[in-house]
Amino acid sequence: TIIILLVFILNCVNSNFIYNDKQYDLRVLVLIRVIIYPRNLLQTKRFTMYRRRYKHAFEHAFNGAGHFIFLLIFLLVFMYIFSSLGVQIFGGTINYNNINIITSLYGVSGYWPLNFNDLCSGFVTIFVLLHVNNMHVTTSGFVAGSNTLWAELFFAVWYIVGVLFLL
Repeated sequence: TIIILLVFILNCVNSNFIYNDKQYDLRVLVLIRVIIYPRNLLQTKRFTMYRRRYKHAFEHAFNGAGHFIFLLIFLLVFMYIFSSLGVQIFGGTINYNNINIITSLYGVSGYWPLNFNDLCSGFVTIFVLLHVNNMHVTTSGFVAGSNTLWAELFFAVWYIVGVLFLL
């Protein structure tokens, strides 16, 4: 603290010769206060008690991170599997030329980006369906595009596996 105070005094003396600006002195003082503040925070008794009190909570949170990463990878693998299946089953069925899709709730609502025409858009579609965001609208487009009710089974299985089981 004494060294910082001496630096401030010397800086003020030098700045009067060079800048002759009181705002500059104030900025230097604010900068020194910002530099000193974290050290003072670590030295206070309240912060030390806070660290001691929540030390076990932080340890348990970081110990559980490995399990969370495992579940996240497990979820991503299942999303990849269902995206690949969707591309194989429904790839190319969603297009602007099909009158059944245009007149369905899917086409009227403008859900055209949610399709399985390629793996990336299939991954996005599966992710949106993971949030159960208007699943019936997306399903109606694929039922209209494929002219079969097996599309409903695909989305129902994803709901059971992805939403109920994995989440």
